[in-house]
Amino acid sequence: MADAADADLEDAVALVTGSTSGIGRATALRLAERGATVLVTGRDETRGREVANAVGNATPAAAAELFLADLADRDAVRDLARRVRERHDRLDLLINNAGTWQGERRLTGEGIEVTFAVNHLAPFLLTNCLVPLLRGSAPARVVTVSSGLHRNADLDLETVVERPDYDGRAAYADSKLANVLFTYELADRLDGAGVSAFAVHPGAIPGTSLAREAGVLSKYLWNAFAYLPDVLAGSVFQGVENGAETVLHAATSPALDGVTGEYVADGEPRRSSDASYDEELQADLWDLSAELTGLPAAVPAVDPLAVD
Repeated sequence: MADAADADLEDAVALVTGSTSGIGRATALRLAERGATVLVTGRDETRGREVANAVGNATPAAAAELFLADLADRDAVRDLARRVRERHDRLDLLINNAGTWQGERRLTGEGIEVTFAVNHLAPFLLTNCLVPLLRGSAPARVVTVSSGLHRNADLDLETVVERPDYDGRAAYADSKLANVLFTYELADRLDGAGVSAFAVHPGAIPGTSLAREAGVLSKYLWNAFAYLPDVLAGSVFQGVENGAETVLHAATSPALDGVTGEYVADGEPRRSSDASYDEELQADLWDLSAELTGLPAAVPAVDPLAVD
């Protein structure tokens, strides 16, 4: 790939989850500017069509398709993967960007806490279902948006599924640690396949829709930073465009050609938390995630959609 700032992606197909707002929208538009075919995903059809139209108008070489899906719904994630595979015979970039921060405990229809379901299980399931396309498009990359808050996690696999003692910040931090653990395990399992896996910390981005379902106080504190003077917030918070640039660096930078299993922050690989390198925890989380999503534990060595 060319430099992340001006890579020519005219023949590339990129799927960006949560691309109807915030970092995902900015990432989709930047990919389109480089000529990529961008698969826009989200829950809201109106916003999705607006973004798809903007992506399609970004450059004559670009194209966009809208895929609606609720990532809290396991069947909807599977259906999303099926639709992508039916319409495309290649996938060069998979950017798992969609995320949520819940102010109150909510469970999916399968009885799984929503933060864990959306932030971790959805990327786990979608990625594994799309691995055949990624392998066939090698070199390809999977970029999963994590957070520096993963360093505050205390992930307990015995309680993470239902999380009876709910705390929104802790649930979010645990899900972001799960993103990094997943990335490292995925990199090991795809070793030699030509598919690189990266976890990314895009910075703390005020003004995004991350906390749209958080409690009133959490939402107020999160969004209040959007109004701090740049001189005060600049050392801590980045704008949406800068956050997208970090994601794009992991997705397209030639400096990362042949590299995999890295946590990227501030434009380069960084050391993640000590807990994220726990190989037993990586494997145990993988097995739990496969069980919860109805996948064979051997994924991605086997195609889950071929054995349904």
